[in-house]
Amino acid sequence: MTEQEFLDLGAPRGLEPFEQRIFIKSRQTVLHTLEHDLRRVRNRTARDGPQTILIGTATDPYQPAERQYQVTRAILTRLRRERGLRVGIITKSPLICRDIDLLKGLSRHHLLSVYVSLVSVDARVINLFEARSPMPHVRLRALWRLSTAGVRTGLIVAPILPGITDSVEQIRELLRAAKHAGAQFIRPVPLRLYPATKERYLPLVEQHFPYLTKRYRTAYAQSSDAPQRYAEAVQRRFGRIASQYGILDTEKSETESAEWEQPTAAQLSLFVGSKA
Repeated sequence: MTEQEFLDLGAPRGLEPFEQRIFIKSRQTVLHTLEHDLRRVRNRTARDGPQTILIGTATDPYQPAERQYQVTRAILTRLRRERGLRVGIITKSPLICRDIDLLKGLSRHHLLSVYVSLVSVDARVINLFEARSPMPHVRLRALWRLSTAGVRTGLIVAPILPGITDSVEQIRELLRAAKHAGAQFIRPVPLRLYPATKERYLPLVEQHFPYLTKRYRTAYAQSSDAPQRYAEAVQRRFGRIASQYGILDTEKSETESAEWEQPTAAQLSLFVGSKA
């Protein structure tokens, strides 16, 4: 069993215990596991070419406890001894700027990409759907600090909220701010509604965006994924607006920007037959 340090901060039973009961894996255990994984990564690199290590897909690697326990910093320090990997880091937290020295070192030996997570520059949206997370201007300032330090940095827009954050004007505001902060690429990700997420998300929609409730329930009735045509349409919308600001999409960020059709002003429809 993985060694853990358990911090019980007196959290009451209820809907939010995950915010107050924090499990922290010891650095020694994490580094031991990393060594095992790196052996496999080296073998695959020798066989298939550079492999990707992505940090932050399950949970943010720069949660507040990281200030004290420095588990993420230990991982980055170890990765500096490797060569020729693709390393990605996803975070909402400005705490990543603490490790700019390590990130610059990693950039010399790996293809490093830092994804600052932000779905909107509207503070009301963040307060509603990402309560108690860093405000947009804080994340954008972190993006600026990273990019000016020479770290390859961009934006991950995950998730795109249908009918709420997918209009042309909202995307323009977000990407305009990202470009000003030095974003080099974007990665838009349409909303997935897994059962547990749906239980928390749809009541918010019903309360604050009641006119969207029926469309959400219809669109996500058979699958956790957004309807394919909607997902393709919103990807095109982000891509063409990003192109206008000189921001590359992630898939093309190492080569050149794609050509995109001209945008429209309408909010994207949740219906399967929607167009961009």
